Amino acid sequence: MKLIKILFLFTILFSEETSEIYIGNTFESICTTPRYTAMGNAGNSNDNGASSLFFNPAGVSQTNGFEVIFGDTRETQLLGGRFGDISYKHLAISTSSENIPFFPIDFKLGGGIGFQYFNVKHIITHDELMNYTGDYSYTSLVASFVLSASYRFVNLGTKWKYLRQDFGYQNIIIDNKEHLSPIWSGMSLQYNLNNKWSLGLVYEKDLYIGEYDLIPKQVNIGMGYESNMLNFNIDIISNEYWPAQLNSGFEIVFNSLGIVKIPLRMGLSGVILEENKDIDITNNIKTAFGFGINYKEKYIIDFALSQLVNPSFINPYSRLGVIGVSVNF
Repeated sequence: MKLIKILFLFTILFSEETSEIYIGNTFESICTTPRYTAMGNAGNSNDNGASSLFFNPAGVSQTNGFEVIFGDTRETQLLGGRFGDISYKHLAISTSSENIPFFPIDFKLGGGIGFQYFNVKHIITHDELMNYTGDYSYTSLVASFVLSASYRFVNLGTKWKYLRQDFGYQNIIIDNKEHLSPIWSGMSLQYNLNNKWSLGLVYEKDLYIGEYDLIPKQVNIGMGYESNMLNFNIDIISNEYWPAQLNSGFEIVFNSLGIVKIPLRMGLSGVILEENKDIDITNNIKTAFGFGINYKEKYIIDFALSQLVNPSFINPYSRLGVIGVSVNF
């Protein structure tokens, strides 16, 4: 259904305050790791390592050595041929260092770079007589650059973003729609109350790309609990388009001989306060579940599925499948 993809593309480019998923580059919230997709995208307070680039940059300083993660997100009905040419991909690399000369022994410094890529290809167009006129594509890229530092029970982080959008024709880029030079986009904090409970705070400034695309200013406040067998997180996100969105999720970890861990995850997220009374907030409620295989904390593969409670036929965010891999060196 090429027509569906064309409608979806124009909705992204030219819609205004319709709902959460159609605001500018919010594909960033879709293009994330399967672990936190399965946990309702709640990872503000205790996420650490490379995935922190997408949730809370403060956690990058807690990277264990050098970490690489990558993954792919697909609309799970692609087997029906509707959204098979739409893809979301992510890649993140992070590292940290301790025992830095001239700094306290508990001081850590970390950094990382992440990429989130959204692509719609093979958008076939026709003239008034239904003659084939071209094969178009659309891509959007966000590159994130993060610095993070921690001392004792406090982690701090800051992020810069580079954003780019391109149109293509017959696999050749013909027009760079918009792009921004790397720009400071926000800062974050994680506060460890003890060895299990933690708090998180992320502030992101608004970024405008051209006339139609907007990443709104928002604040994310989170609380989390983490132990060897049970983890859960709750995040509350607020911006000018929705006063309150709740993301929540939990993870139960089964340990096999101390070598392989099998985590099972479930999540629930959605807008709980909406200023526009004409929007049904139940249309933004999403459930998720997933699992992973963790071998010696070095090689991890995760899977996740998420679905809106009221899925829409033309909305490729309605039902998503995610797979991701993490490697620690």
